[in-house]
Amino acid sequence: MARDNTPDMSGFGYIDSPRGGQAAPTHDDVVAAGRRPHPAMSAAARAATYRSADPGFAASGAGGASSSKKESDILSVTEVTNIANSILKNHTFHVMGEVSELSDKPGYKAVYFTVKDEGAVMTCLMWKNRYQTSGVKLFIGAKVELTGKFSIFARSGKLDFNVYGIKLAGEGALRQQVAQLAEKLKAEGLMDASRKRPIPRIPLTVGIVTSPNGAVVHDALRTFRRRFPLARMVVAGVPVEGPTAARDMTDALQLVCDSGVEVILLLRGGGSFESFMPFNDEGLARAISACPVPVVTGIGHEPDTTIADMVSDYRASTPTQAALAVSPDSAELNSLVDTLLSRMDKSLVNRLNRSVEYLDAMASRPVLRDPASMYEADARMLDLYQDRMERAAGLQVGSSADALVQLTTHLDRLGPHIALSQQERLESYAARLQASLPFSLQVADSELMRASASLKACGEAMLTKPTHEVDLGAESLSRLGKTLLDPYYSEAAIATSRLNDLSPLHILERGWSIARNEEGSVLRSVTEVQPDDLVEVQLLDGALSCRVEGEVASGLSELLSLEDSHE
Repeated sequence: MARDNTPDMSGFGYIDSPRGGQAAPTHDDVVAAGRRPHPAMSAAARAATYRSADPGFAASGAGGASSSKKESDILSVTEVTNIANSILKNHTFHVMGEVSELSDKPGYKAVYFTVKDEGAVMTCLMWKNRYQTSGVKLFIGAKVELTGKFSIFARSGKLDFNVYGIKLAGEGALRQQVAQLAEKLKAEGLMDASRKRPIPRIPLTVGIVTSPNGAVVHDALRTFRRRFPLARMVVAGVPVEGPTAARDMTDALQLVCDSGVEVILLLRGGGSFESFMPFNDEGLARAISACPVPVVTGIGHEPDTTIADMVSDYRASTPTQAALAVSPDSAELNSLVDTLLSRMDKSLVNRLNRSVEYLDAMASRPVLRDPASMYEADARMLDLYQDRMERAAGLQVGSSADALVQLTTHLDRLGPHIALSQQERLESYAARLQASLPFSLQVADSELMRASASLKACGEAMLTKPTHEVDLGAESLSRLGKTLLDPYYSEAAIATSRLNDLSPLHILERGWSIARNEEGSVLRSVTEVQPDDLVEVQLLDGALSCRVEGEVASGLSELLSLEDSHE
């Protein structure tokens, strides 16, 4: 349908005219009313009115108006546009075409697109609310069936087709179905690049799923025989077009995979979009995704893309390219092997040379020529330390022996004096005790006499009282006497105990002794001796020579074995 902002009303084609085949009103019918035709009047009636009102209209056309035309019969642009809109809006059209342009920007109130056929182009618009409720998603190349009316946008004079209803037709519906399935599988992650597996570098067993008839399978086999004849080919011949093709290809994938192949080629030659529909099957797409070995697709030609291509591990533009992508070139492999062998030889030679140089360098070191030289300095230091230790040990033993003699002499001198001083202190305490006892006894006697006098007085006074009160008085008197005498008894016992503790004889009875090591040093801790060390124990009446056998759990020496008799 040709685009024209000023349509020719005389030759306008339409369907569903509200007037059907009725004749249009004549000019006389309108003029008789004494007014200009109203815009709400039928478009055909107004067109007939304007033609009849101008005698020269038919002869001279729109451009040659008669001189007798009245100024009141000349219309403005707005009036003409309104008349055209009123005519167009009364007719509904059903149009089929292919979408060539599309503008669906966010924020727009309508979707703007263009449809075309072999001979004409038509601009269309569809309000967003109608477009969204239609369930159709337009795309370039979609074949659509439109229902709507024409309208003229007065400000720009643009003629648009206002679409009320839309649906995909033919291939467009199939493409919409494929697009929806692709969006579903993409949302599930079947098309993610991270899921796709790498193609084996040198596959020794290759599976092919394709039609047994045609040139595709022969081209693939010929490519492998030419590039890599060592590969074992497993071919599954199945139909790639028709109602059962998708199911047959799915079963073939499983059979080929069970045969132990390392990679699978899914191939098909060129064809129409409808012929590729088995490769847009959801079951086949999920089988490709779940296949345990990589799947390479070569379906149709470069522009052709199916869902099988989207979910496969690698998509080739053609079946031949798929075979080339999987099959390694034997010539390239031979060249690669030669290169690797050369590099390996060079690497081994270089490593051997470095090892020889390292061994020569190690053998040339003075340490390896004369190993004893490594220990000369350490040996000299050990000898020096040994001499120092021997001298220091002799000096330490001598000084310890001297100190022991001095301490022994001093102890012998101090022993009797200590005993005498302790004896003197004991005698002093005894004299003090003897001097204090008569006084204490005198004080006790006086207190007893007072208590007796008091008791006697109390007894005389209580003779007239009951017997139990007398008993109570006797008990009180007994307690009083004990209270008066106990302090003196306690003091006498304490003084006696102190005298026994201070006695030199009592101290010696508790085991007074001194332990010394072999150097004569006094031992103060078990950490100063080791097992089998000799220890000298000084007692009151002599010395014992002992050997350390071990330690008890408390950290003290377990036992001291006597090896020598009393000195």
